[in-house]
Amino acid sequence: RLKKLRKMTQLSRKSFCKKHNISAGTLQNWETARFGGLTEKGAKIMIKALTEEKIICSFEWLMFQVGQTPQIAQKPTQKIKKTYENEMDTVLKELNYFYSLHHSPFHTIVNDDSMEPIYKKGQTICGEKYSSTVWYKVTNQICIVQLTNKEILLRLTRTVKDDPTKLELIALNPLSDCNYKHFITDKIDFIAPVLWSRCKWEPKEHA
Repeated sequence: RLKKLRKMTQLSRKSFCKKHNISAGTLQNWETARFGGLTEKGAKIMIKALTEEKIICSFEWLMFQVGQTPQIAQKPTQKIKKTYENEMDTVLKELNYFYSLHHSPFHTIVNDDSMEPIYKKGQTICGEKYSSTVWYKVTNQICIVQLTNKEILLRLTRTVKDDPTKLELIALNPLSDCNYKHFITDKIDFIAPVLWSRCKWEPKEHA
């Protein structure tokens, strides 16, 4: 996964190491899983470097291939490039700062209209992960939900009175044609109440 991410930057191992002040031998060991492979400290160093290369990657995906897959910012047209890059830099810095503040952060991009008008497709959202033992602290609010099949949903969550091991997941948009609009399940890895969001960037039209 690390080698794939580094190739997404279109930099050789030597160039990547020189640009981000990382030992070439260390990066090689991380990429080839020598001497234990990538450490938690190393993952944080790489996520910071990848952020500078305009690649969003979570700690969970890099270490365990869980959650939102890495994304690379698409190049805009020259006319709006500066504004776009400034916006992307801000989002990436905020994401990086969010991850530095929280013990179990998680982020994703809203992929449907199930929670409109509160959250729209394309928004980036972040939350703090909670397991089933502490769901009661954060239910009755909108959460990122990762099912056991690794599918990511954004839903209003409620505890089930007669069975605390299950949650009721509710989509707020009655006009949405999304899957899993309203159901009860215990097939959940974790939930993460939304603590930060950023709207999808779109260029403004000028007269």
